Amino acid sequence: MPGMDGLELTHHITRERPGIKVLVMSGKTSSELQFVGKSVPLLRKPFLPKTLWETMHALLAGSAE
Repeated sequence: MPGMDGLELTHHITRERPGIKVLVMSGKTSSELQFVGKSVPLLRKPFLPKTLWETMHALLAGSAE
């Protein structure tokens, strides 16, 4: 994405649409992911397909934090 990374896009999207469900997947360290918090679940790379499914299921069910 020219001029914006995924975290900047996530911040923009959640600011514009506060109720939208977003899942951040990243291999970055916690200090690099400063704004990702309670309202945006984080899935750390590498992860198993089962972990992705469980995280997405929880997010869509409204229980992922």
